[in-house]
Amino acid sequence: LQTKNTMSNAQRRKIVQKYSMQKISGWNYVFKVPHIPGIILKLGPIHWTNSYGGCAVREDRDDSMKNVSRVVYQQRIKAIIRDKNLKHVRVPQKYLYPTRKPHTNLKLLDKNFIVLAEDLSDRLLSSEDNLERYRGITKEQLEELRIIAREAYLADLTIGNCIFGNDGKIYLIDTEQE
Repeated sequence: LQTKNTMSNAQRRKIVQKYSMQKISGWNYVFKVPHIPGIILKLGPIHWTNSYGGCAVREDRDDSMKNVSRVVYQQRIKAIIRDKNLKHVRVPQKYLYPTRKPHTNLKLLDKNFIVLAEDLSDRLLSSEDNLERYRGITKEQLEELRIIAREAYLADLTIGNCIFGNDGKIYLIDTEQE
């Protein structure tokens, strides 16, 4: 499976068709793969910059770590949850899968890995139900989110990225950092 930030949208669509994947996110490339139940696949985004006249121009960045950071920060958050004995916050399991051979001595760059993540779609509340749960959030739950933000240096703790589950826990689903 070829995955590089330099991959065109047409190449990404071809991969989706080949592996019967269902796109579930619009901004990044997040897919459900039917023959890998319980796992979602996250491909790094194509980077765009403004150029002369304000036109968007594709920027090929071989040094990007944005997608790889999902796993790095997931591990950091998981350690904080364990070390601080947090009871209300969870983070889905995420894995790096190498896309190049040999699999040894690969630098932690998006061009070398895709991210496989635990699929929580059957355990997370809908947007409306999540908003309703936030209206009744407890001081203890807010304090745990504050601890995660402070200790993991997370800036994107929005309602859309911190979603209540059916079990009452708050799941931090977007651990990607710049």
